[in-house]
Amino acid sequence: MTYHGVIRPDTEPEPESLAMDVPPNPSPPATGATESHLTRRVVLSLLVLGGALGAVVATAGRPPGPKPVVALPYPSPTRPAKAHRQPTGPGITHVQDLPPGPHQLFYATGKVSFPAGVFPLGPGFEFPTSFPVYGELVQKATALLGSGIDQTILAVPAHTMSKSSAAMIPPQPPAADYAFNDSGTNPLQILRTDSADLSDLTVRGTPQRDLYNGIMLYQRRGARVTDVKVTGIPGGNSANPGETFSINNYRGTQLHLLRVELDGLDASGHRVGASGLGNNMGHDLTVEDSYSHDMRYGAGFTHYKMTGTITYRRCRSVSNVQPWNFERCGADGSTSILLEECEFGPSASPVHLTVDSDAEGGSCRVRIVDPVFAAIDGRFVVRIHSQYWGQPQVQKRGDITLIVNGVPRPDLLGIVS
Repeated sequence: MTYHGVIRPDTEPEPESLAMDVPPNPSPPATGATESHLTRRVVLSLLVLGGALGAVVATAGRPPGPKPVVALPYPSPTRPAKAHRQPTGPGITHVQDLPPGPHQLFYATGKVSFPAGVFPLGPGFEFPTSFPVYGELVQKATALLGSGIDQTILAVPAHTMSKSSAAMIPPQPPAADYAFNDSGTNPLQILRTDSADLSDLTVRGTPQRDLYNGIMLYQRRGARVTDVKVTGIPGGNSANPGETFSINNYRGTQLHLLRVELDGLDASGHRVGASGLGNNMGHDLTVEDSYSHDMRYGAGFTHYKMTGTITYRRCRSVSNVQPWNFERCGADGSTSILLEECEFGPSASPVHLTVDSDAEGGSCRVRIVDPVFAAIDGRFVVRIHSQYWGQPQVQKRGDITLIVNGVPRPDLLGIVS
């Protein structure tokens, strides 16, 4: 089966990107464009942008020729939702059996399961009353178990955000002041979980009076998010507080995300998302078979001050402003980043990957293994700025490696500033 990159038509004007490393998008990716795809560990094909097709066959000693290709796995925006019965069993409480009233999940313990249907959180972002920023806060339950993606849907009812909750969002600073005048992040979250793993459900954005985030995984250790979709989370910028996240991994340790879709489209099919997965000030991360797409302002996968071992396998970033971004990571001196068999799909950025750091971080060892990408001037392009927010750059170019079919390919790797 041949897997084609999904590129949606978008007639809306693209906003000017305010990120220092992403230029304004002159136009969205062309409808109907396709990418080259790789037979894992056998062949790397490159599609040269601008309509010219160029292939680089990475299998030594074998002449170019037709090769079978394999599909990158689920999730896909057109994949039918898989429904199953509401989970039941020892230690599992049906949400229908929880005591009635608001904020049932706050008081719940153990594993909580949901049938198919739309389950309102909130209303509004009013919990807790002393700091009204969450649709729901989970601090005791160990798991939220749905009945399938797009079957169990958690959402804050539309148009219920109060003025007082919206007032919690800091003002957006001028673009020129981002480095020195960070006014803070947007604290509003549909769902914050301090204790529960998530599986087989969708968290859906709804129209509100202002911007907000999707899921916050708050200081979780060993958390698992499996078969989860987050869709339609509105953003407004690529920097705080307009940069919202579909999922925010905040100070998490050893998180594992599997088959997660981060969808920047709202219910009308408009691109509204800022960034997909935001990983902030955590340690160790594994993301597999996951997909981030249609983020209008930021990155599919972004990282700030992460350390340890960061691994992505068979993940896709398509139709975002930029695919992957790492900033100020590596402060432990031994941070390693593996991007294995990942797709760096069409984006507004002239690079596939950005890695930047200053003295607050360190130089990360980055390995890009058997990627799927649209070539830029025949290469996989990594950006390392000459400076980072006016400070000396510490990320070393020599710590970036591209490997194809088990062989380092510096000839295919382009590093720009």
